[in-house]
Amino acid sequence: MTTLEPLGLSMGNVTITMATLPEVHASMSGAIDKIRDEDLKRMMSEHPDDKLLGSMLKALIAAKQVWEHFEPRFTRLTVNVSLGINPKVTVKCE
Repeated sequence: MTTLEPLGLSMGNVTITMATLPEVHASMSGAIDKIRDEDLKRMMSEHPDDKLLGSMLKALIAAKQVWEHFEPRFTRLTVNVSLGINPKVTVKCE
C-alpha cells in the first residue's frame, strides 16, 4: 500500500480475519483534491502487472471524475481494499 503514499494517501486500518475463508481489509485516506490524474496514469504504466494496484488506481480515477461534477465538493476520500475469495476496492468520498 505504500505505493499510494506519494498521492497523499495515508494508511488507516488493517483488519485480518482468520476463518474458513480468511480475509484482509485495509484502508487509506487523504485529500481528494491533492490526487492528480497524471500521477494515477503514470503509476498504472509503471506497474502494469499489479492487478490490485491497477484496480485501486482505476477506482481513484473514477472517484476523481465523479468528484469534479459535485457541488459542494467532497474534501476527503478513503480507499478500502478487501482481499479474500472476492477481492474488491471501494472508494468512499466525504
